[in-house]
Amino acid sequence: MSQLPSTPPPKKELLRVSRNYLNTLYALVPLLMTYWLLQPEWLSRNVVDSLNALLPIYFMSVLLYLAWRTMRIMPAAIWTGLVWYPVNSAVFYGLGPLVEIFGNEITRAIMSSHYLSITEVELFRAHKLSVTGIFMVLLGLNLHMIVRPRVWILSAARQAAGPVFDPMKLGMAFLVLGASFKYLLLKPAQWGMLDLTVAGVLTAVGNLTDLGFAVIAYCAGRGNRLGKILIWAGLPLHVFISLLALSKLEVILAVLLPSIGYFLGSRRTGKLIRHLILIAIIYAVLQPWVHHGRTVIAERNGGNINLAGYGERMEILGGYLLSGSEREIEGAGEERQGWWTRLNFSGSQAQAMNLYDRGFSNQTLHTAWMYFIPRAIWPEKPILYGPGLNFYRLLSGNDQGQSFLGLSIYGDLYWQFGWTGVIIGCFLFGWLLGITASRALRAVRAQEFVMLPFIMMALQLASASPNKFVINGVIGPLPIMIFYYLVLSSLLRVLRKRSHKSQPIYYDRKFEA
Repeated sequence: MSQLPSTPPPKKELLRVSRNYLNTLYALVPLLMTYWLLQPEWLSRNVVDSLNALLPIYFMSVLLYLAWRTMRIMPAAIWTGLVWYPVNSAVFYGLGPLVEIFGNEITRAIMSSHYLSITEVELFRAHKLSVTGIFMVLLGLNLHMIVRPRVWILSAARQAAGPVFDPMKLGMAFLVLGASFKYLLLKPAQWGMLDLTVAGVLTAVGNLTDLGFAVIAYCAGRGNRLGKILIWAGLPLHVFISLLALSKLEVILAVLLPSIGYFLGSRRTGKLIRHLILIAIIYAVLQPWVHHGRTVIAERNGGNINLAGYGERMEILGGYLLSGSEREIEGAGEERQGWWTRLNFSGSQAQAMNLYDRGFSNQTLHTAWMYFIPRAIWPEKPILYGPGLNFYRLLSGNDQGQSFLGLSIYGDLYWQFGWTGVIIGCFLFGWLLGITASRALRAVRAQEFVMLPFIMMALQLASASPNKFVINGVIGPLPIMIFYYLVLSSLLRVLRKRSHKSQPIYYDRKFEA
Protein backbone atom coordinates (compact mmCIF):
# COMPACT_ATOMS: atom_id res chain seq x y z
CA MET A 1 0.00 0.00 0.00
CA SER A 2 2.92 2.33 -0.59
CA GLN A 3 2.38 3.66 -4.09
CA LEU A 4 -0.03 3.14 -6.92
CA PRO A 5 1.14 1.47 -10.11
CA SER A 6 1.63 3.60 -13.19
CA THR A 7 -1.65 4.46 -14.88
CA PRO A 8 -2.62 3.17 -18.33
CA PRO A 9 -3.14 5.45 -21.37
CA PRO A 10 -6.15 7.80 -21.01
CA LYS A 11 -8.50 5.94 -23.36
CA LYS A 12 -7.83 2.59 -21.75
CA GLU A 13 -8.04 4.17 -18.31
CA LEU A 14 -11.45 5.68 -19.04
CA LEU A 15 -12.68 2.37 -20.45
CA ARG A 16 -11.64 0.56 -17.28
CA VAL A 17 -13.37 3.12 -15.08
CA SER A 18 -16.53 2.89 -17.17
CA ARG A 19 -16.48 -0.91 -16.89
CA ASN A 20 -15.96 -0.56 -13.14
CA TYR A 21 -19.10 1.57 -12.96
CA LEU A 22 -20.98 -0.86 -15.19
CA ASN A 23 -20.03 -3.78 -12.93
CA THR A 24 -21.31 -1.80 -9.96
CA LEU A 25 -24.64 -1.28 -11.68
CA TYR A 26 -24.85 -5.02 -12.33
CA ALA A 27 -24.07 -5.68 -8.66
CA LEU A 28 -26.86 -3.31 -7.57
CA VAL A 29 -29.54 -4.85 -9.81
CA PRO A 30 -30.34 -7.75 -7.39
CA LEU A 31 -30.57 -5.24 -4.54
CA LEU A 32 -32.85 -3.01 -6.59
CA MET A 33 -35.08 -5.95 -7.51
CA THR A 34 -35.31 -7.01 -3.86
CA TYR A 35 -36.57 -3.60 -2.81
CA TRP A 36 -39.06 -3.33 -5.66
CA LEU A 37 -40.44 -6.88 -5.58
CA LEU A 38 -40.78 -7.40 -1.84
CA GLN A 39 -43.73 -5.96 0.02
CA PRO A 40 -42.51 -5.38 3.61
CA GLU A 41 -46.10 -5.12 4.89
CA TRP A 42 -46.53 -8.83 4.16
CA LEU A 43 -43.39 -9.89 6.07
CA SER A 44 -42.80 -10.35 9.77
CA ARG A 45 -41.00 -7.65 11.70
CA ASN A 46 -37.95 -9.87 12.26
CA VAL A 47 -37.59 -10.48 8.53
CA VAL A 48 -37.90 -6.78 7.71
CA ASP A 49 -35.37 -5.90 10.43
CA SER A 50 -32.96 -8.46 8.98
CA LEU A 51 -33.36 -6.98 5.52
CA ASN A 52 -32.86 -3.46 6.89
CA ALA A 53 -29.59 -4.66 8.46
CA LEU A 54 -28.11 -6.81 5.68
CA LEU A 55 -29.07 -4.99 2.49
CA PRO A 56 -27.48 -1.62 3.45
CA ILE A 57 -24.24 -3.42 4.36
CA TYR A 58 -24.15 -4.99 0.90
CA PHE A 59 -25.02 -1.61 -0.65
CA MET A 60 -22.27 0.17 1.28
CA SER A 61 -19.67 -2.47 0.41
CA VAL A 62 -20.41 -2.28 -3.32
CA LEU A 63 -20.13 1.52 -3.37
CA LEU A 64 -16.92 1.68 -1.34
CA TYR A 65 -15.35 -0.90 -3.63
CA LEU A 66 -16.41 1.22 -6.61
CA ALA A 67 -14.68 4.27 -5.14
CA TRP A 68 -11.55 2.30 -4.26
CA ARG A 69 -11.24 0.63 -7.66
CA THR A 70 -11.84 3.93 -9.47
CA MET A 71 -9.08 5.61 -7.46
CA ARG A 72 -6.71 2.72 -8.16
CA ILE A 73 -7.40 2.82 -11.88
CA MET A 74 -7.42 6.61 -12.22
CA PRO A 75 -5.63 8.39 -9.33
CA ALA A 76 -6.55 11.85 -10.64
CA ALA A 77 -10.22 10.91 -10.15
CA ILE A 78 -9.80 11.55 -6.43
CA TRP A 79 -10.45 15.20 -7.32
CA THR A 80 -13.80 14.34 -8.92
CA GLY A 81 -17.21 12.93 -8.14
CA LEU A 82 -16.14 9.61 -9.68
CA VAL A 83 -14.68 8.77 -6.26
CA TRP A 84 -16.53 11.00 -3.83
CA TYR A 85 -20.10 10.45 -4.96
CA PRO A 86 -19.90 6.69 -4.20
CA VAL A 87 -18.21 7.49 -0.88
CA ASN A 88 -20.96 9.96 0.06
CA SER A 89 -23.63 7.43 -0.91
CA ALA A 90 -22.01 4.64 1.10
CA VAL A 91 -21.58 6.75 4.24
CA PHE A 92 -24.93 8.55 4.35
CA TYR A 93 -27.24 5.99 2.73
CA GLY A 94 -25.48 2.76 3.67
CA LEU A 95 -23.79 3.30 7.02
CA GLY A 96 -26.05 6.08 8.34
CA PRO A 97 -29.39 4.21 8.38
CA LEU A 98 -27.77 1.27 10.17
CA VAL A 99 -28.02 3.28 13.39
CA GLU A 100 -31.74 2.40 13.31
CA ILE A 101 -30.74 -1.26 13.75
CA PHE A 102 -27.33 -1.34 15.41
CA GLY A 103 -27.38 1.86 17.46
CA ASN A 104 -27.00 1.40 21.20
CA GLU A 105 -30.04 1.25 23.45
CA ILE A 106 -30.00 4.91 24.47
CA THR A 107 -29.59 6.10 20.89
CA ARG A 108 -32.49 3.99 19.63
CA ALA A 109 -34.67 5.02 22.59
CA ILE A 110 -34.10 8.70 21.81
CA MET A 111 -34.78 8.12 18.12
CA SER A 112 -38.02 6.29 18.84
CA SER A 113 -39.43 9.33 20.65
CA HIS A 114 -38.19 11.83 18.05
CA TYR A 115 -40.46 13.51 15.51
CA LEU A 116 -38.45 11.70 12.80
CA SER A 117 -39.07 8.27 14.29
CA ILE A 118 -40.06 5.68 11.69
CA THR A 119 -41.23 2.07 11.60
CA GLU A 120 -39.27 -0.81 10.12
CA VAL A 121 -41.51 -0.68 7.02
CA GLU A 122 -40.83 3.05 6.55
CA LEU A 123 -37.11 2.38 6.96
CA PHE A 124 -37.34 -0.26 4.21
CA ARG A 125 -39.05 2.27 1.92
CA ALA A 126 -36.37 4.87 2.69
CA HIS A 127 -33.71 2.34 1.67
CA LYS A 128 -35.65 1.63 -1.50
CA LEU A 129 -35.69 5.34 -2.30
CA SER A 130 -31.95 5.77 -1.70
CA VAL A 131 -30.93 2.71 -3.72
CA THR A 132 -33.18 3.66 -6.63
CA GLY A 133 -31.97 7.25 -6.72
CA ILE A 134 -28.29 6.38 -6.40
CA PHE A 135 -28.59 3.65 -9.06
CA MET A 136 -30.03 6.21 -11.49
CA VAL A 137 -27.29 8.73 -10.69
CA LEU A 138 -24.58 6.13 -11.33
CA LEU A 139 -26.34 5.15 -14.54
CA GLY A 140 -26.43 8.76 -15.76
CA LEU A 141 -22.77 9.30 -14.84
CA ASN A 142 -21.61 6.12 -16.57
CA LEU A 143 -23.70 6.82 -19.64
CA HIS A 144 -22.02 10.22 -19.94
CA MET A 145 -18.62 8.45 -19.98
CA ILE A 146 -19.86 6.14 -22.75
CA VAL A 147 -21.63 8.72 -24.90
CA ARG A 148 -19.15 11.61 -24.41
CA PRO A 149 -15.69 9.99 -24.14
CA ARG A 150 -13.95 12.86 -25.95
CA VAL A 151 -14.60 15.34 -23.15
CA TRP A 152 -13.09 12.95 -20.58
CA ILE A 153 -9.78 12.33 -22.34
CA LEU A 154 -6.83 14.72 -22.34
CA SER A 155 -4.46 14.22 -25.26
CA ALA A 156 -0.94 13.09 -24.45
CA ALA A 157 0.45 16.10 -26.34
CA ARG A 158 -1.54 18.56 -24.26
CA GLN A 159 -0.62 16.80 -21.02
CA ALA A 160 3.06 16.96 -21.98
CA ALA A 161 2.79 20.70 -22.74
CA GLY A 162 2.66 21.43 -19.04
CA PRO A 163 0.60 23.95 -17.04
CA VAL A 164 0.44 27.66 -17.71
CA PHE A 165 1.21 28.48 -14.07
CA ASP A 166 3.90 26.96 -11.89
CA PRO A 167 1.92 24.89 -9.32
CA MET A 168 3.96 26.02 -6.31
CA LYS A 169 3.70 29.71 -7.14
CA LEU A 170 0.00 29.33 -7.92
CA GLY A 171 -0.60 27.54 -4.60
CA MET A 172 1.10 30.33 -2.67
CA ALA A 173 -0.90 32.95 -4.56
CA PHE A 174 -4.12 31.09 -3.79
CA LEU A 175 -3.15 30.88 -0.13
CA VAL A 176 -2.34 34.56 0.30
CA LEU A 177 -5.34 35.83 -1.68
CA GLY A 178 -7.79 33.36 -0.14
CA ALA A 179 -6.68 33.88 3.47
CA SER A 180 -6.68 37.66 3.12
CA PHE A 181 -10.17 37.73 1.62
CA LYS A 182 -11.64 35.07 3.90
CA TYR A 183 -10.34 36.20 7.27
CA LEU A 184 -10.18 39.97 6.74
CA LEU A 185 -13.40 40.49 4.74
CA LEU A 186 -15.68 37.48 4.26
CA LYS A 187 -15.79 36.14 7.82
CA PRO A 188 -16.02 39.59 9.48
CA ALA A 189 -18.95 40.37 7.14
CA GLN A 190 -20.69 37.07 7.87
CA TRP A 191 -20.12 37.34 11.62
CA GLY A 192 -21.43 40.90 12.00
CA MET A 193 -18.02 42.55 12.46
CA LEU A 194 -18.46 44.55 9.23
CA ASP A 195 -21.62 46.15 7.91
CA LEU A 196 -21.20 44.60 4.49
CA THR A 197 -22.94 42.03 2.28
CA VAL A 198 -20.56 39.93 0.16
CA ALA A 199 -21.97 38.86 -3.21
CA GLY A 200 -22.56 35.12 -3.49
CA VAL A 201 -20.30 34.81 -6.52
CA LEU A 202 -17.39 36.14 -4.42
CA THR A 203 -17.79 33.78 -1.48
CA ALA A 204 -15.95 31.07 -3.44
CA VAL A 205 -12.81 33.23 -3.25
CA GLY A 206 -12.59 32.27 0.42
CA ASN A 207 -12.12 28.65 -0.62
CA LEU A 208 -8.82 29.61 -2.26
CA THR A 209 -7.22 29.14 1.17
CA ASP A 210 -8.04 25.43 1.17
CA LEU A 211 -7.18 25.14 -2.51
CA GLY A 212 -3.84 26.85 -1.93
CA PHE A 213 -2.93 24.31 0.74
CA ALA A 214 -4.10 21.52 -1.63
CA VAL A 215 -1.76 22.66 -4.41
CA ILE A 216 1.12 23.16 -1.98
CA ALA A 217 0.47 19.67 -0.58
CA TYR A 218 0.57 18.33 -4.15
CA CYS A 219 3.99 19.92 -4.60
CA ALA A 220 5.08 18.55 -1.22
CA GLY A 221 4.01 15.09 -2.35
CA ARG A 222 6.28 15.50 -5.35
CA GLY A 223 9.22 16.31 -3.06
CA ASN A 224 9.11 20.12 -2.89
CA ARG A 225 10.85 21.14 0.35
CA LEU A 226 9.22 24.57 0.61
CA GLY A 227 5.83 22.91 0.17
CA LYS A 228 6.51 20.61 3.11
CA ILE A 229 7.55 23.53 5.31
CA LEU A 230 4.44 25.55 4.45
CA ILE A 231 2.16 22.59 5.17
CA TRP A 232 3.67 21.92 8.58
CA ALA A 233 3.84 25.61 9.51
CA GLY A 234 0.58 26.94 8.11
CA LEU A 235 -2.00 24.15 7.92
CA PRO A 236 -2.46 23.63 11.71
CA LEU A 237 -3.20 27.36 12.12
CA HIS A 238 -5.70 27.26 9.25
CA VAL A 239 -7.47 24.24 10.75
CA PHE A 240 -7.65 25.99 14.15
CA ILE A 241 -9.20 29.12 12.63
CA SER A 242 -11.64 26.92 10.72
CA LEU A 243 -12.84 25.56 14.07
CA LEU A 244 -14.09 29.04 14.94
CA ALA A 245 -16.49 28.95 11.96
CA LEU A 246 -18.57 26.30 13.79
CA SER A 247 -18.91 24.43 10.52
CA LYS A 248 -17.97 20.77 10.21
CA LEU A 249 -17.65 21.20 6.45
CA GLU A 250 -15.05 23.98 6.74
CA VAL A 251 -12.86 21.95 9.07
CA ILE A 252 -13.19 18.78 7.01
CA LEU A 253 -12.28 20.64 3.80
CA ALA A 254 -9.29 22.22 5.53
CA VAL A 255 -7.94 18.71 6.20
CA LEU A 256 -9.34 16.78 3.24
CA LEU A 257 -8.20 18.96 0.33
CA PRO A 258 -4.51 18.96 1.34
CA SER A 259 -4.79 15.20 1.88
CA ILE A 260 -6.02 14.48 -1.63
CA GLY A 261 -3.57 17.04 -3.03
CA TYR A 262 -0.71 15.19 -1.35
CA PHE A 263 -2.05 11.87 -2.64
CA LEU A 264 -2.17 13.17 -6.21
CA GLY A 265 1.47 14.21 -5.93
CA SER A 266 2.83 11.18 -4.08
CA ARG A 267 0.35 8.39 -5.05
CA ARG A 268 0.85 6.96 -1.53
CA THR A 269 -2.39 5.22 -0.66
CA GLY A 270 -1.25 4.28 2.84
CA LYS A 271 -1.00 7.92 3.88
CA LEU A 272 -4.31 8.72 2.23
CA ILE A 273 -6.04 6.00 4.25
CA ARG A 274 -4.51 7.33 7.47
CA HIS A 275 -5.65 10.83 6.57
CA LEU A 276 -9.20 9.62 5.89
CA ILE A 277 -9.29 7.82 9.25
CA LEU A 278 -8.12 11.04 10.92
CA ILE A 279 -10.87 12.97 9.12
CA ALA A 280 -13.50 10.49 10.36
CA ILE A 281 -12.26 10.99 13.93
CA ILE A 282 -12.31 14.76 13.51
CA TYR A 283 -15.89 14.60 12.23
CA ALA A 284 -17.01 12.65 15.29
CA VAL A 285 -15.19 14.98 17.70
CA LEU A 286 -16.54 18.11 16.02
CA GLN A 287 -20.20 17.29 16.63
CA PRO A 288 -20.48 18.41 20.28
CA TRP A 289 -18.27 21.48 19.72
CA VAL A 290 -20.36 22.76 16.81
CA HIS A 291 -23.58 22.16 18.76
CA HIS A 292 -22.21 23.91 21.86
CA GLY A 293 -20.77 26.90 20.01
CA ARG A 294 -23.90 27.54 17.95
CA THR A 295 -26.12 27.18 21.02
CA VAL A 296 -24.12 29.71 23.03
CA ILE A 297 -24.00 32.27 20.20
CA ALA A 298 -27.72 31.83 19.48
CA GLU A 299 -28.57 32.40 23.16
CA ARG A 300 -26.55 35.60 23.17
CA ASN A 301 -28.00 36.95 19.91
CA GLY A 302 -31.67 36.01 19.92
CA GLY A 303 -31.33 32.88 17.79
CA ASN A 304 -28.73 34.15 15.29
CA ILE A 305 -25.84 31.66 15.17
CA ASN A 306 -23.50 33.95 13.19
CA LEU A 307 -23.15 37.18 15.17
CA ALA A 308 -19.90 36.65 17.05
CA GLY A 309 -16.40 37.91 16.24
CA TYR A 310 -13.03 36.20 16.51
CA GLY A 311 -12.47 37.11 20.14
CA GLU A 312 -15.89 35.90 21.29
CA ARG A 313 -15.56 32.64 19.38
CA MET A 314 -12.14 31.97 20.89
CA GLU A 315 -13.55 32.69 24.33
CA ILE A 316 -16.39 30.21 23.73
CA LEU A 317 -13.94 27.58 22.47
CA GLY A 318 -11.69 28.09 25.50
CA GLY A 319 -14.63 27.71 27.87
CA TYR A 320 -15.77 24.60 26.03
CA LEU A 321 -12.36 22.94 26.28
CA LEU A 322 -11.89 23.82 29.94
CA SER A 323 -15.35 23.06 31.29
CA GLY A 324 -16.57 20.18 29.14
CA SER A 325 -19.85 22.03 28.51
CA GLU A 326 -20.97 19.60 25.87
CA ARG A 327 -21.90 17.09 28.59
CA GLU A 328 -24.10 19.70 30.26
CA ILE A 329 -25.93 20.41 27.02
CA GLU A 330 -26.33 16.95 25.59
CA GLY A 331 -26.84 15.11 28.87
CA ALA A 332 -26.19 11.56 27.86
CA GLY A 333 -24.01 12.72 25.01
CA GLU A 334 -21.25 10.19 25.73
CA GLU A 335 -23.74 7.35 25.32
CA ARG A 336 -25.92 8.78 22.58
CA GLN A 337 -24.24 8.13 19.24
CA GLY A 338 -24.82 11.58 17.81
CA TRP A 339 -22.12 11.21 15.18
CA TRP A 340 -24.01 8.22 13.75
CA THR A 341 -27.50 9.72 13.85
CA ARG A 342 -26.24 12.72 11.88
CA LEU A 343 -25.29 10.39 9.04
CA ASN A 344 -28.84 9.07 8.87
CA PHE A 345 -31.34 10.62 6.43
CA SER A 346 -33.82 7.74 6.50
CA GLY A 347 -36.18 9.48 8.95
CA SER A 348 -36.52 12.68 6.96
CA GLN A 349 -36.74 10.73 3.68
CA ALA A 350 -39.53 8.51 5.02
CA GLN A 351 -41.46 11.51 6.33
CA ALA A 352 -41.13 13.32 2.98
CA MET A 353 -42.45 10.21 1.21
CA ASN A 354 -45.39 10.09 3.60
CA LEU A 355 -46.20 13.73 2.91
CA TYR A 356 -46.28 13.17 -0.85
CA ASP A 357 -48.36 10.00 -0.49
CA ARG A 358 -50.90 11.99 1.54
CA GLY A 359 -51.15 14.63 -1.18
CA PHE A 360 -48.82 17.28 0.28
CA SER A 361 -46.09 17.83 -2.29
CA ASN A 362 -43.15 20.22 -2.09
CA GLN A 363 -43.26 23.29 -4.35
CA THR A 364 -39.83 24.88 -3.79
CA LEU A 365 -38.54 24.70 -7.38
CA HIS A 366 -40.70 27.66 -8.43
CA THR A 367 -37.94 29.98 -7.16
CA ALA A 368 -35.18 28.23 -9.14
CA TRP A 369 -35.00 31.04 -11.72
CA MET A 370 -33.92 33.53 -9.06
CA TYR A 371 -30.56 31.78 -8.62
CA PHE A 372 -29.62 32.59 -12.21
CA ILE A 373 -30.03 36.38 -11.87
CA PRO A 374 -26.92 38.08 -10.38
CA ARG A 375 -27.47 40.48 -7.52
CA ALA A 376 -25.58 43.11 -9.55
CA ILE A 377 -28.47 43.06 -12.05
CA TRP A 378 -31.19 42.66 -9.41
CA PRO A 379 -30.06 44.58 -6.29
CA GLU A 380 -33.38 43.88 -4.53
CA LYS A 381 -32.97 40.14 -5.01
CA PRO A 382 -34.15 38.44 -1.80
CA ILE A 383 -31.83 36.35 0.35
CA LEU A 384 -32.42 32.77 -0.75
CA TYR A 385 -32.54 30.17 2.01
CA GLY A 386 -32.93 26.43 1.71
CA PRO A 387 -36.31 24.86 2.58
CA GLY A 388 -34.88 23.12 5.67
CA LEU A 389 -36.46 25.53 8.17
CA ASN A 390 -39.98 25.10 6.79
CA PHE A 391 -39.46 21.34 6.58
CA TYR A 392 -38.44 21.26 10.24
CA ARG A 393 -41.41 23.31 11.37
CA LEU A 394 -43.79 21.20 9.29
CA LEU A 395 -42.63 17.90 10.80
CA SER A 396 -41.90 19.04 14.35
CA GLY A 397 -44.94 21.28 14.78
CA ASN A 398 -42.67 23.93 16.31
CA ASP A 399 -43.48 27.17 14.49
CA GLN A 400 -40.79 29.06 16.41
CA GLY A 401 -37.99 26.59 15.79
CA GLN A 402 -34.78 27.72 14.07
CA SER A 403 -33.39 24.35 12.91
CA PHE A 404 -32.73 23.66 9.23
CA LEU A 405 -33.69 20.02 8.78
CA GLY A 406 -31.77 18.17 6.09
CA LEU A 407 -33.34 16.12 3.30
CA SER A 408 -31.57 14.34 0.47
CA ILE A 409 -32.20 15.14 -3.18
CA TYR A 410 -33.78 11.68 -3.41
CA GLY A 411 -36.31 12.51 -0.71
CA ASP A 412 -36.92 15.96 -2.19
CA LEU A 413 -37.48 14.63 -5.71
CA TYR A 414 -39.98 12.10 -4.36
CA TRP A 415 -41.70 14.76 -2.26
CA GLN A 416 -42.10 16.93 -5.36
CA PHE A 417 -42.81 14.43 -8.16
CA GLY A 418 -43.01 10.90 -6.74
CA TRP A 419 -41.10 8.00 -8.28
CA THR A 420 -41.11 9.63 -11.71
CA GLY A 421 -39.19 12.58 -10.32
CA VAL A 422 -36.68 10.30 -8.57
CA ILE A 423 -35.93 8.27 -11.70
CA ILE A 424 -35.69 11.18 -14.15
CA GLY A 425 -34.20 13.73 -11.76
CA CYS A 426 -31.48 11.41 -10.45
CA PHE A 427 -30.50 10.36 -13.97
CA LEU A 428 -30.13 14.03 -14.94
CA PHE A 429 -28.10 14.70 -11.80
CA GLY A 430 -25.79 11.83 -12.76
CA TRP A 431 -25.38 13.34 -16.23
CA LEU A 432 -24.56 16.69 -14.59
CA LEU A 433 -21.90 14.98 -12.45
CA GLY A 434 -20.47 13.57 -15.66
CA ILE A 435 -20.26 17.05 -17.22
CA THR A 436 -18.50 18.58 -14.21
CA ALA A 437 -16.28 15.59 -13.38
CA SER A 438 -14.98 15.29 -16.95
CA ARG A 439 -13.83 18.89 -17.04
CA ALA A 440 -12.36 18.71 -13.55
CA LEU A 441 -10.48 15.52 -14.41
CA ARG A 442 -8.92 16.99 -17.53
CA ALA A 443 -7.77 20.10 -15.70
CA VAL A 444 -6.19 18.00 -12.93
CA ARG A 445 -4.37 15.76 -15.41
CA ALA A 446 -2.96 18.83 -17.16
CA GLN A 447 -1.95 20.33 -13.76
CA GLU A 448 -4.02 23.41 -14.57
CA PHE A 449 -4.65 24.18 -10.93
CA VAL A 450 -5.91 27.64 -11.78
CA MET A 451 -9.17 25.75 -12.43
CA LEU A 452 -9.32 24.60 -8.81
CA PRO A 453 -12.19 26.90 -7.78
CA PHE A 454 -14.35 25.18 -10.39
CA ILE A 455 -12.93 21.75 -9.50
CA MET A 456 -13.81 22.26 -5.85
CA MET A 457 -17.36 23.30 -6.71
CA ALA A 458 -17.71 20.18 -8.85
CA LEU A 459 -16.36 18.13 -5.95
CA GLN A 460 -18.87 19.65 -3.54
CA LEU A 461 -21.67 19.03 -6.03
CA ALA A 462 -20.87 15.31 -5.87
CA SER A 463 -20.02 14.99 -2.19
CA ALA A 464 -22.38 17.43 -0.43
CA SER A 465 -25.28 18.29 -2.74
CA PRO A 466 -26.95 14.83 -2.51
CA ASN A 467 -27.55 15.56 1.19
CA LYS A 468 -29.55 18.73 0.50
CA PHE A 469 -32.75 19.81 -1.19
CA VAL A 470 -32.64 20.09 -4.97
CA ILE A 471 -33.10 23.87 -4.90
CA ASN A 472 -30.13 24.68 -2.65
CA GLY A 473 -28.03 21.57 -3.31
CA VAL A 474 -28.13 21.40 -7.12
CA ILE A 475 -29.83 24.50 -8.58
CA GLY A 476 -28.15 27.03 -6.27
CA PRO A 477 -24.49 26.18 -7.04
CA LEU A 478 -24.96 25.89 -10.82
CA PRO A 479 -24.80 29.60 -11.83
CA ILE A 480 -21.62 30.17 -9.83
CA MET A 481 -20.04 26.98 -11.21
CA ILE A 482 -20.79 28.01 -14.78
CA PHE A 483 -19.48 31.52 -14.14
CA TYR A 484 -16.15 30.31 -12.75
CA TYR A 485 -15.76 27.69 -15.47
CA LEU A 486 -16.23 30.23 -18.25
CA VAL A 487 -14.03 32.90 -16.65
CA LEU A 488 -11.15 30.57 -15.75
CA SER A 489 -11.17 28.62 -19.00
CA SER A 490 -11.20 31.89 -20.96
CA LEU A 491 -8.26 33.12 -18.89
CA LEU A 492 -6.31 29.97 -19.69
CA ARG A 493 -6.98 30.33 -23.41
CA VAL A 494 -5.66 33.90 -23.38
CA LEU A 495 -2.56 32.97 -21.40
CA ARG A 496 -1.80 30.01 -23.64
CA LYS A 497 -2.01 32.20 -26.74
CA ARG A 498 0.32 34.75 -25.17
CA SER A 499 2.80 32.01 -24.31
CA HIS A 500 2.67 30.78 -27.94
CA LYS A 501 1.07 27.49 -27.01
CA SER A 502 -1.78 25.85 -28.84
CA GLN A 503 -5.32 26.23 -27.55
CA PRO A 504 -6.20 23.39 -25.12
CA ILE A 505 -8.84 21.07 -26.47
CA TYR A 506 -10.31 20.41 -23.04
CA TYR A 507 -11.75 23.88 -22.40
CA ASP A 508 -14.80 24.26 -24.61
CA ARG A 509 -16.32 27.63 -25.48
CA LYS A 510 -19.52 26.65 -23.80
CA PHE A 511 -20.51 24.54 -20.83
CA GLU A 512 -21.65 21.72 -23.09
CA ALA A 513 -23.46 18.56 -22.06
